[in-house]
Amino acid sequence: RHHEWKSPVAIAAIYSHPFEQIVSNLSPMVIGGYLFQSHVALVTLFLVIGILNTLVAHCGYDLKFTDSKGHNLHHAKSDVNFGFLGLFDWIHKTRASDKYKNI
Repeated sequence: RHHEWKSPVAIAAIYSHPFEQIVSNLSPMVIGGYLFQSHVALVTLFLVIGILNTLVAHCGYDLKFTDSKGHNLHHAKSDVNFGFLGLFDWIHKTRASDKYKNI
């Protein structure tokens, strides 16, 4: 449901099924804190930073200090820019620059 938004807005960041939200969005951020027995304040800070980063990535603006432009392309095309850092997109040739030469 999240990718129904072709031009992302911040509310689209959390527009997903509750199961998807828990399994693929929240669990990865909490599991690290649990495995390394981090203080609850540190885990909370990590969650807040992660949620803010997600909201900024979906703001719809091309901000220089983020990958919001790449994420906007991910929503517009739906077959590019899946990864956070781009490593797996480079390996699997799913970068927007690999699939669409005029971007």
